[in-house]
Amino acid sequence: MPVATKIRFYVPQTACKIDTASYLLKVKDTLRTSLKIDYDGAGFTFVYQPSAGFEYDDSIQVYFAIVDSGGEMADTSFWFKTAKFDTVDPRIAIITPRPKQTDASRTTDIKILAYDNETGIDSSSVYFRVRGDSVDNELKFTKTPTGYFVDYQPSQPFEFGDTVNVDVYVEDNGANAVDTTYWFVIEPAPEPPPKILVIRPLPNSVAGPDADIYIYAYDLESGIDSSTIALTVENTTIAHDSLIFTKTPVGYFVDYQPGVPFNYGDTINVSFFVRDFAGVPADTIYSFKIQQGPMQ
Repeated sequence: MPVATKIRFYVPQTACKIDTASYLLKVKDTLRTSLKIDYDGAGFTFVYQPSAGFEYDDSIQVYFAIVDSGGEMADTSFWFKTAKFDTVDPRIAIITPRPKQTDASRTTDIKILAYDNETGIDSSSVYFRVRGDSVDNELKFTKTPTGYFVDYQPSQPFEFGDTVNVDVYVEDNGANAVDTTYWFVIEPAPEPPPKILVIRPLPNSVAGPDADIYIYAYDLESGIDSSTIALTVENTTIAHDSLIFTKTPVGYFVDYQPGVPFNYGDTINVSFFVRDFAGVPADTIYSFKIQQGPMQ
C-alpha cells in the first residue's frame, strides 16, 4: 500500500537566472524527471510525487542539484522515513472531568489525551462537541511523543447542576479513527449557611447587669448540628453544659445565663459559631453595653 508523499524544493532566484532544465534529482539512487515547476516571482518550487507512492516504513534517500546561468551549482542531500503501516485505531483517554462525574466544578476545563503508538495523531482531525456545539476553534493542543493533550476552557462557567454531554472524534496519521461520547454533571449549588438571630441583648444595645444572652440558630435545608455551637463571651468559651438548648424543627434557641452579673458600664463582646448538618458554617460577632451604675 503506497504512501502519497510529495518531495518539494524551493530555489530562490539569484542575480544569475536559474536554469530550470539543469536540475538533477535522485531518489533512492534512481534518477527522477518530470518534476512540476512553479515560479512565484522570487524563486522556483520543484515538486516530485512518485506515481505509485512510496512504501510504508521505508527510508528514502534524496539528492537534488541545480545550476544557474553562470555555471554555479547548488545541491543538497537528505533522507526521511515514510509512515508505518497502521491498522490500529488511536486511543482517547479522558483526563478531566471523569465520565459520569457528578461534582465537576462550574469552572472546569475539559481535557483529554489523544494518542496513537503507531503513527501518532493528526491534530487537524480532532473535533469537540460540548452540549452539541462545536468548540474546535477554542481547543488548546499540547504535543506528546505519541499524540496530544487537548484542552477546552469554556469562556463562561457552567450552571450548577448542569449535565454536560461531550463528543470527541480523532484520527491518527494512518487515517484510522475513533470517537467517544460521555457526560458529567456540574456540582449542585452550595447550600446557604445557617442563620443566626440575636434575640437579646441586641447588638449595640444597652442591657442590665443581669442580662442573659439569647440566640436562635436555624437552617431550613439540613438543620443545625448543636455539637458545633460555640459561644464566646469576653474571650471565654462557654461550656455546653452552661448553655440551655431548646430544640425547634429547624434549629436551636441557645440561652446563656451568667452566674455572676456583668459590671456596670462594661462593653460585652460576644461571638457565636455554628455548622449545619451539611457542614456549612456560620458565625457572628457583636457587642452590647451594660448600663451605667446608680448614682452614689
